[in-house]
Amino acid sequence: MLNIFLSCLFGSIIIIANGFLFNYIIFKKKINDFKISIDSLFGFIFIGLIGLSVNFFFPINKIISSLFIILSFIIFIIFFF
Repeated sequence: MLNIFLSCLFGSIIIIANGFLFNYIIFKKKINDFKISIDSLFGFIFIGLIGLSVNFFFPINKIISSLFIILSFIIFIIFFF
């Protein structure tokens, strides 16, 4: 039960962090303009675009997806703390 809860929480954090990064890079939004619903939607789009572009050059395996998750979590820590 705790494993499911932590997986959902960690997955949500990753999606929101990627959406915030997408808004920060593309639309030049500030940290104060944070809206969780829009950022999570853009997070799904950003993750999809990154996955598609990486898949053209490398096969997506556990190492590449783990690196993406770790980098996304580091981005979350940098921007939100």
